[in-house]
Amino acid sequence: MATVVITRDPAIEHAIDEALDHIALEPLVRGKVVAVKPNETYATENDTTGVTQPDTLRAVLRYIHRFEPRELIVTGGAGAAETDEVFRVAGLMEVVAQEGATFFDHNRPPFQDVALAYAPEADVQGPQASVMVNPRVLEYQTLISLAQLKLHETATVTLALKNIAMSFPAADYYGHPRHQEKHENHFFDDMHSFIAAMARRFTIDLAITVGHPR
Repeated sequence: MATVVITRDPAIEHAIDEALDHIALEPLVRGKVVAVKPNETYATENDTTGVTQPDTLRAVLRYIHRFEPRELIVTGGAGAAETDEVFRVAGLMEVVAQEGATFFDHNRPPFQDVALAYAPEADVQGPQASVMVNPRVLEYQTLISLAQLKLHETATVTLALKNIAMSFPAADYYGHPRHQEKHENHFFDDMHSFIAAMARRFTIDLAITVGHPR
């Protein structure tokens, strides 16, 4: 049974601590390869409101460190820009370094083709039968989606599932943005079905969605 916790505090770090106090994190974290996936699709020097904020990422990394993961990775794959540049502009790269985590850009090669299933029956397919990803994402033992709550013109809102589903497809393979079709894809033919299939294949172990006051 899933545990759902809702907290409210203008100090995001307090809200995150309070929420995670109710989650049994030790079996998810201790001795494991843990990946935290923030929102990082696009940011500029003048506007970083669409991505996970530095205080949010810092609070999550500090909390996770308590349980001694074997490796703590902040994994990113920006859709409309270069991931490392978005992290730098938004102040996320500084947090990664300060908190002793490892940055990984899963947009980069090498690429591996991973099959998707749109129903329990493997022969039922949706808009995209498989997806190209960096194989490093297949090694994550615990996946934490750290989503910034916001509107989205296609998916309606950005929440935990979309945060993973529309980032893991490697943009260096599909194009920046991915709908430019550097290689053919059909993500946008039925985005909701695609998101569901990605969630089935890339299981999220902990979902943190932050309605940041910024």
